[in-house]
Amino acid sequence: MNYLGTENIEWFIEYISNNSTIDLTQFDNFIDPSIWAILKSKLLLEHNKLKIVPLSPKSKSYKYLTKIIGELNSDTTLPLERFNSDNRDESDLFAENFIKLIDIEGEEVKKYVQYIIRELLTNTIDHAKSITDVVCCAQKFPNIKEIEIIIIDTGVGFYKTISGKYKEINSNEEAIRKALEKGVTGTTKSKMYYKLYGQLKNAGYGLYVISEMIKYYNGKLWIISKNGSLMQNGNNIESKSFEHEWDGSVVVVRLPYETIKHTLNDFMKRITQVHSSNKNDIF
Repeated sequence: MNYLGTENIEWFIEYISNNSTIDLTQFDNFIDPSIWAILKSKLLLEHNKLKIVPLSPKSKSYKYLTKIIGELNSDTTLPLERFNSDNRDESDLFAENFIKLIDIEGEEVKKYVQYIIRELLTNTIDHAKSITDVVCCAQKFPNIKEIEIIIIDTGVGFYKTISGKYKEINSNEEAIRKALEKGVTGTTKSKMYYKLYGQLKNAGYGLYVISEMIKYYNGKLWIISKNGSLMQNGNNIESKSFEHEWDGSVVVVRLPYETIKHTLNDFMKRITQVHSSNKNDIF
């Protein structure tokens, strides 16, 4: 295998779980930013236990590595950054820097990107209880007209966060699926809610909103939490448990930016009104 894409995330987690030496030379053609973020997070957690066999400077993956770690400037890649409660407020700057970098036409597309980054990043910092810094990066793929946003933590996981309130949840896989439901997750501190609505009435939507974006605009969403895994491709959602668990959670969003045709405000109104007559809805 000389290629590591988002479809290889589970395999890579098992690979770094089973090996104390990580040989990167076998992946010399392409390594997705999500893989680099996972490796960075693993190194933060177990820096004394892992040995890395580095890429050859002549490999295709090496040039991208210089971009993802910030050694080489790029007009498509926002390098790996680390966040914690001390620099939480800089998450807005991370979103703004990515928007400036990718230079996508259309103010509404930028608002979608801002929303996704701020929601995922602030929610993770606030609730994951990550042992190490939260690792994130973002990428524009101009050839396929998609943006990718990655957030990695080494925290308590979805099950620990959700099962206290929802006693019927019995596994990490079930917890991830539950997190996509309306009203289950979301930060109550995001400045984005104030900017868009002037109030916090939509706080709590979190991953529900992002999952709806994936459905509506035919994107992709990968979530791994401990040994639970979920992959959403448009309307199709598949989840499972796998053998080697990740020490925390991994969230990867792929969004085709040219398919976005509605304002974020209209989109939010549409999805927050769905099932509004349901008496069990806490909103």
